[in-house]
Amino acid sequence: YGLSMTLVDGILKHTPDLLITLDCGISSVKEVGVLKQQSHVDIVIFDHHQLPGKLPEAESPTLTKGGSSGLACA
Repeated sequence: YGLSMTLVDGILKHTPDLLITLDCGISSVKEVGVLKQQSHVDIVIFDHHQLPGKLPEAESPTLTKGGSSGLACA
């Protein structure tokens, strides 16, 4: 579940400009940090889970509530 280091390695091989997570990522401080250190990817996180003590260094870590899946995106 969520961003794993295996997934981070795969993302780094494809060098995207933008990564958007849905329903995960709000607690992926380490994984987002590695992505930011090793690439120029912009990261937007949409998550409905409880905020952790520290947020990842994404361009937009967004906590949302609502909708059938818990996400409310406009």
